[in-house]
This record gives sequence, structure tokens and C-alpha cells, in this order.
Amino acid sequence: MDFEIVLYWMNDFKDFIQQLLAGEVPYPVHLPAIGGSLLLLLASLNRKHYEPLIDWISRVENHIDSEPYDDPLTPIMSVNDDILTIKDVYRHQIRIFVLFPILALVWGFGLYRIVDFGPSYFLIHAANTTLEKLEKGITPDKSRYLSLMSYSSINPRYLSYEAYTYNRKQRGEDIDSLLKEDQRTIDFYRVLLSHNGTSSPFRYIKAVNAYGTEFEKEQLKETMKLNFIYLLFALIVSAAIIAIPRGAYLHFDRKRGIVYTWRFGKISACSFDSLGYRYINFHGGFVCLLGEKGFGFKTFKPRAFRLEATSVKRTNSEKGDQNFLLAQIADFMKYGKEAIITSEKFERKEPKSYFFVSKKPKLFEERLEKILSKEHDLPSIYRKKKL
Repeated sequence: MDFEIVLYWMNDFKDFIQQLLAGEVPYPVHLPAIGGSLLLLLASLNRKHYEPLIDWISRVENHIDSEPYDDPLTPIMSVNDDILTIKDVYRHQIRIFVLFPILALVWGFGLYRIVDFGPSYFLIHAANTTLEKLEKGITPDKSRYLSLMSYSSINPRYLSYEAYTYNRKQRGEDIDSLLKEDQRTIDFYRVLLSHNGTSSPFRYIKAVNAYGTEFEKEQLKETMKLNFIYLLFALIVSAAIIAIPRGAYLHFDRKRGIVYTWRFGKISACSFDSLGYRYINFHGGFVCLLGEKGFGFKTFKPRAFRLEATSVKRTNSEKGDQNFLLAQIADFMKYGKEAIITSEKFERKEPKSYFFVSKKPKLFEERLEKILSKEHDLPSIYRKKKL
């Protein structure tokens, strides 16, 4: 009975995963808080053939008419007479929801190491207790004697401190070395504590260097070395994350009938008619352009870019979000800005979490023309090869 239930559950779960990878999970199973990125990521693992975007839009079941709005909603960032730009929502979300939390964890652990460095509460308490007893004439060795008397319930009148010390010497105990170690500890505590009985990492370092044991000195060096290495690591990670530039937008150039963008100094482009498209789910899909390959920029290969629609639906169909975005793009390329915006131009505020912007590559127009001279081969590539 139990085996049959488990087998049934496993088969059901297997079907769910297959649907998920194919982008066919029954809705409303989605994550609106992050635009369905997780489902889009999982579904993108299942590679499929692309087809021309205009062929996808032209089919009756995918056709949607766009409407002009004051705000066409994300991921559209700007619209004017000639250019419509779309941001890469996915990479922005990776930065916000993955890289920034990693940065917070790195510095959180770093702060913990800083706060944890230095004298512990127990060491400060022991130092204060020892020095307070010393002011009353009770040395560390005499304190041990009093503790023994209290523990063994021996009356001090029958065993004085002097007799206790003499007996220890008679047993061969090195009292002189012990008293010397007690004095070193007292000197250590005096440097460790301020006049009001508090301490600090700087006092701890000074005390260890002046009166610490060889083990304490070595341990201090290792701790400071590790803290320095970790601080350097945290700075490198921070610089790497902060230095990530805002990615270039996907540009739809109506005047020239082309689509282009750039990433890591390499340009990708094609004509709008050759632009490949792979549907994932109503949250998003991928477009395929021809991009530069290698360092000489003389060879090219297909490059995919994510189109992720807003999670705010403007149509009621299952494919509504994504198909509405595609309709906005197609109508802009065909009819102009009047098809999607009500004003003369539209420009969304840039994300404020970036310190740098991905610069347009050098010799951009010259390199763009080289790509466009080869882009007619792109549809034959993505129709045959799963990308």
C-alpha cells in the first residue's frame, strides 16, 4: 500500500518537472514577486528550436493587438521616434536577489569577525577579579590556597599559607616558576584593562605582545593574518559586484529595421525579420541575435537574450503577458511610437543600484555592419540547432 502511494507520487512529480521544463506548468503556479524568473530559468534548461519572431506573432493563437499607454510598463525602458529599448530583467534580478545578498553575507561575517576579535568577556572578568583581589592583598597563588581550603573544608588555622607553600616545595613543586607565571599574568591583566576595568582590541594586542605566552602571540598573529585576508577578500568581492555595469538594453531600431545590443564589449545584432524567438511561458522567452565571437570580431555565433514580461497582466489569455510585450515590439516596428505610447516620447528612470553603465563598444557602427552582412544566415542556424 505504502509502496504504491510513493510510486504514484513519484510519477506525478516526474510529470510536473517535465511540464515545468517545457514551460507548460498549469497556472497560476508562478512567482509574481520576481516576475516568474525561477520558472523561466527552469524552463529555459529545456532547449528548443527558435523561429522567426514575426512568424510567431503572425499566428492567430498568438496574435494580440497592443494599445498606447502613458507607461508601457517594464521591461520597456524608452520609446522615441526611431528606437525602443528593453532591459534585461533577469540580470538585474540576479544582481538584486543573488549578488547583493551574497555581499551582505560577506560583510556580515566580516563584521562578526571584527566584533569577535579581542578579549572575551570571560578574560576581562577574570582580569578584573584578579586585580581586585590583588588590591586586597590576595595574590593568585594565595587565591588558589583559599579555594583549596574552602573546597576541602580545612580550617586555615591548622594549615597556614606558609605551611601550604612549604609542603608543596617539599613535594618538588616548582613554586618559583609558578609565582613568576602569576606575575606575568598580573602584568598582562594590568595592560589589558583600562582604569575603569574595560578593554579593547588595541589593549588586547598590546597586552599579548608585551606579556603574552608564545602560543598567545602566535595565535594573535594567525588571527590578524586571517582577518586581513578575509578583509581583502571582502573588498575584492565588493569591488567586483559594485563594478558590474548596468547591461546594455536591447535596441529595436525602427528606422533601420534592425535589433542590436552589446555585452562584455561584444555586439549582437540582426534584422527584425531574422530575429529568432523561443517561447517559454507567459512570463518570458528568448530572442536570438547574431553576435561576435572571439577577440578578432571576425567570426559570429547565435546569442540568446531574455525577454521577460511584467507580471502585471493586461490581457486575460494564458500567454498574455509575453505576447502583449511582443505585440508592443511588433507594432512599434510597424506603426511607430503612436501604437504603444500616448506622449511624444517615453523614458523610464534608470535603476539606482548601479554605479557604472555598459559603454557602447568602440568602432560600433563598423562592427555592426559586419554582423548585419552575415545575419541572413541566422534563421537557418537557429531552425536547425537547438540553442
